[in-house]
Amino acid sequence: MRLVHALREMGIDSVLAPLLAVDRKLSSELHAYPGYCIARSLFICDQFAVAEGLNPDQWRHFRLTLSTIHGRGLEQAFLGHIRQETFELPSAQFFEQVLLSAKSIPAGDDARSRLAALHRERESTILAMLDRARFLGVSLRSIPFHRVICHGDIRAANILVGEDGRIWLVDWDGPLMAPGERDLLFDVDSRVVRRVEPAEEKYFFNGYGHVPVGREALVYFRYEHLIEDIGEIGRSVLWNRSQSEEPLNAELELAVSFLSSGGDVEVVEQVVI
Repeated sequence: MRLVHALREMGIDSVLAPLLAVDRKLSSELHAYPGYCIARSLFICDQFAVAEGLNPDQWRHFRLTLSTIHGRGLEQAFLGHIRQETFELPSAQFFEQVLLSAKSIPAGDDARSRLAALHRERESTILAMLDRARFLGVSLRSIPFHRVICHGDIRAANILVGEDGRIWLVDWDGPLMAPGERDLLFDVDSRVVRRVEPAEEKYFFNGYGHVPVGREALVYFRYEHLIEDIGEIGRSVLWNRSQSEEPLNAELELAVSFLSSGGDVEVVEQVVI
């Protein structure tokens, strides 16, 4: 909360930040629920950009906002207060636990059994993905990157569009100090999650500015995103016995789209910069 409040105070008005309480604090404790607190923000009648997309002006404004955040020089002020990118692939260990559990699940027609079968069928692809991501991580740790404040998961699903066309960057629950590529993985020649069209990439550079983008860092962050997402799908489908089959089948289909031939995992490295 301190970070988004600081960005807002610096004039970045597309960041949805908490409002100050009467005691000038960003949040207030809930005395009836020890350990919990509440924060207030503006109410915006809006929709997520993933529903309708962004028009050219919104794209440019979004990327201008991101460029401003990356260049505000807040790194020293928040050093030690938010996570720093280490390129150690933090989600890999959990992902390997998911893969191990899938081996013991018998064949069947339910979502759990089918996801386990998918993991076994695509095991060589999955292990190659993990090996490649780890190799890139080792390589990137030796590069003296300039780290900036990154949102960490900036994509259309985390952009709100108001009725007046104004955009808002939301869900700042995982900010980190990282190379700027951490916030660019969905927008520069991307085939992960959705394909970025040439016109959209043009809008991006018009707003963000023409800066050098490191291919290896971009590919690493895309691998990291997929490993985390596939691992979370495994957690939900393989380990959660309380959900009905309908939402589990939806998650299964997402895993299939990641791991199938020609899916996201296979096109991660198709980057032209």
